[in-house]
This record gives sequence, structure tokens and C-alpha cells, in this order.
Amino acid sequence: MSTQVASDDIKHRDVFGSFLLRDAEFAISADSIQEVVNELSSYTTIPLSPTYLLGLFNLRGTVIPVVDLRSLFRFGDASKVSQDESDENSSDKQIIAIIEYGKLHVGILFDKTGEVFDGGDFEKVIFNKSNQASHDVIVQGAFKMDGGKRIVQIIDPIEVLNLKKVPKSTAAIDPSQIREAKKRSQCISFRVGGFTCALKINEIKEILTIDNIDNTVFAGDKCLGAVDVRGSTVPIVDSYALLGSETDSEREKELESRSKIVVVTEVEHVLVGLIVDSIENIISYYNDDLVPFPTIGENSVDMFDGCIYVKNEIEAIMIDHDKILSDPDISAMVHRHEKFFKEKEHVSAKNDKKNLDRKSYIIFSVDDRYALEISEVNEGIDYPDDIIIPPSLPKYITGVINLRGNPIPVIDTRAIFGLEESSSKSDQKILIFQLNGDSYGLVVDSIDSIMSINNDQVMSDNLSDGVKNILEMKEKIDDQRYVIVFNLEHIVSRLGEESLDGAPLQLGELEEAPADHIDKAS
Repeated sequence: MSTQVASDDIKHRDVFGSFLLRDAEFAISADSIQEVVNELSSYTTIPLSPTYLLGLFNLRGTVIPVVDLRSLFRFGDASKVSQDESDENSSDKQIIAIIEYGKLHVGILFDKTGEVFDGGDFEKVIFNKSNQASHDVIVQGAFKMDGGKRIVQIIDPIEVLNLKKVPKSTAAIDPSQIREAKKRSQCISFRVGGFTCALKINEIKEILTIDNIDNTVFAGDKCLGAVDVRGSTVPIVDSYALLGSETDSEREKELESRSKIVVVTEVEHVLVGLIVDSIENIISYYNDDLVPFPTIGENSVDMFDGCIYVKNEIEAIMIDHDKILSDPDISAMVHRHEKFFKEKEHVSAKNDKKNLDRKSYIIFSVDDRYALEISEVNEGIDYPDDIIIPPSLPKYITGVINLRGNPIPVIDTRAIFGLEESSSKSDQKILIFQLNGDSYGLVVDSIDSIMSINNDQVMSDNLSDGVKNILEMKEKIDDQRYVIVFNLEHIVSRLGEESLDGAPLQLGELEEAPADHIDKAS
């Protein structure tokens, strides 16, 4: 519930609203206060952001950046308030004052509201601004109250908006727009540190899991080396550094100790790999869902196309694929790799023409790893909390979800193949696909990667009805050499029946299968 502060009858006077932060009190002109809202439980984290910028949230279609004055004034992080203070104020919830200047907006986090007063009733002192520190700039003066015993510092809203790296978003979205006739786009989201980014699905060549990074002759802070991908040398960029996060020693140790997920894209005719923490979802969105992510004050912000706004929330920050090499250090390192390995790759490309005949597959887990052709999947979403369970459901339908106004039955994949129920549904994903004009959801444990597979790696003879193809990996995924491609048509046709004739082949059966029982796809 929001509270309106400024009204027409007080705008003609020198009216201020006061706000409390620890033991300090601040005043903001009522002309600049749009409204006051309760603090949010979470924000969308922004790459390249300073510590005083908590993140973004959506207020009725307008993206609002939120500034934490605790960090700016060195009061301490709002998330690290002492236990005594937390207990003392346990009944009080922090609030956000939304500052409006023209079409620009910013939110300021305070502990609580104070009072509304007429500034003309009190002595006002205006400070000489210093360019040495941000807090000296945004505090333009102070009111002396109660004979000087109470000092209320005056915040200059324009200077808050001018703080370094605070986004100046002016655009709002109208969620009621009619979009049915407009084309939807798809992207794949991934986590990098504390924020979620995305690339359009057609900009991703594939997603790999690698154990080691080789060819470190040109390695640096942002480019970690290179790996060989079927004859092409792909330089590996540290996405933390690319997006402005500092890489500490603990993360470096963790990176060395575990397998690394690499998103491979092509920029300026050069393959580039981005190390990410995890693959999140396949997001389907309209261009209208992309909220502008404009000025931050650094050139590297050009890397971002905007925020993907879905279901009243910001789901991911879209990376401008063409600007990945806008960082001069990364660009120079990547092109050094290209030049150094160019002759080797030229020879390899002449001797290996199989790369021209490839298909891309989404690799996912349901205990073991399985696959679907990427063209079969419309999008991937998190398993929702509000899944609907109507009466008389078919045996293998776990419920129905409402996806942008469309009811979609969700197939319980584990049940249909006789597997135990997952202990954590909140971590599961749902792959959305269409068959004969109807939409369905397929529950999977996780979305693991995207792989581009040569035609001679596809096996398609003497398979069970539930198996469309079998992919033979050039390198094992963990201990798994073969990956089954689901036959969605067969799975849908058997919904509600007691069992499947011929469940998917298990890994052991595949490893021992005679070669003449499995023919390569032509």
C-alpha cells in the first residue's frame, strides 16, 4: 500500500517531508516526492552498480532504481543492521521514498517516515557543495529546529538522480497493451554473481560444460584462456569482469575446483565463450517486455539492451550481443587469440566439413540427462507456487499453470517414467512445447546446457516409442556417454494411461547395445 505525500494544497508552500535513517533525519521537498512505498523483499541486481545502489524494482510499469543512503553516508549496509537494532525495530518496516523530477525517478531507502512541515517556519542553512564526496553533494543544506537541538539535513533530489551509475529510466510499460499479433522472442537467462542476464537464443551457438581452460598464453584478468571446440579455438571471458564484478580469491578457487559452464556466442565473426554460474531459464517475451536500461554514466553500460519485464517483475537483464567486445581489454585479448590460432583453425575447417550439418539440442536432467531439439521448446520457466490441481486429472498430469492467460497442462515426467517424486519442486523447471496446436509443460529437474550435435552423432534405429533419437557425445557428460531425445508426440499420446510401453533406455543398456542395433541417422 503506497502513501501519497504531496498534494495540491501544499505544493504552493515550502513544504518538506522528513525521513529517519539511524539517528539522522533528512528532508525532501514535497514537490519532488511522488509517493512512499513499503520496502521490497528483493530487487533486481544491476551489473556494474556501486554499493549504494540496491537494485531495480517495478512500480506499476516504471523501473525504479533504489539508493541506500547507509552505504553512501558510510552508516553501514542496510542488510547488516546490528541484532539489537533489528530487535528494537522488529515491528517497523523500512520504506522507500520515490523521488520524481520531470520524467526521471529514483527511490531512496529510509528506516521510516518523519513528519511533513513548512520549511518557512525554520532557519535554513545552505551548504557550499564539495566535489570530493557524493554525500557532500546530495545534502544541500539543513534546517535548525528546536533551537538548534534538532538538525534536519536537506536532500537535493537532482543530485541523487545525478549520482554516478544510477540508471535514469524514463520509460514506463503499459501491461494492458494488446500483444497477440506481435512476434515473441526467446532468450536464455543465466546467473553471473548476484544478477541474472540473458542473450537471445539465436545469438547462442551452444552452452558447454568444461573442466579445464587451456591455451592460457594470452590469459589476463578478463580473458582466462581458450578451449578447443571441434577445431575452433574459443577464448573464454570471465563474465564477472565483463559485467563489472570483482573476482575474489575464493571465487577463483571455486572456479578451479569445479566444472565451468560456458555460453558460446559469435561477435564480430569471432567465437567468444562467457563463463557463467548457472543456466536459469528459456524466457519467451515480446519486445514491449524490454524496459529501457539507459544512462549509468559508463561506456560499458552500452552492453545492456534493457530489462526483460514479465509478469510484473524484472526477470533478466538483456546483454547487447554486439557490444560484448566493447571493453577494449577484452576485445584486444579475443582478437589476439583469433590471430594466434587462425592458421590452425583454417586447416581444421578444411579437414572437417561435418560442422556444417549440425542441430542444437537442449540438454536437461530428470535424474539422468535427456534432450530435446531446441526448435521443439518454446520457453522454460520456474516451477510455480500457484499450480492449479483440478479434479479428475489424467494420471501423468501434475496440474495446470496459467501462462499469460493460457491454461497449460503440466506433464509429471518423473511419474511417467516410474521415478521417485523430486524432493524439491521449487528447484525444478518446466519446458513449454506445442504439439498439434496444443501447449504442454514438461517438468524437468534442471536445464543444463545447449549443445550443437553433428549428424553422425545421432542414432535413430530400433528405438523404443518414447525415444526419438539417441545422441552420442564426443565427450562424456559426467559419466554419461549417450543422451536420449524424448519423443514428445508419443509421450503426449499416452497421457492418462497406466504405463508407457517401452520406457526410455537406461544408460547401461545403451553402453552395451551392439553397434548393428543402432544405425546413424542419415
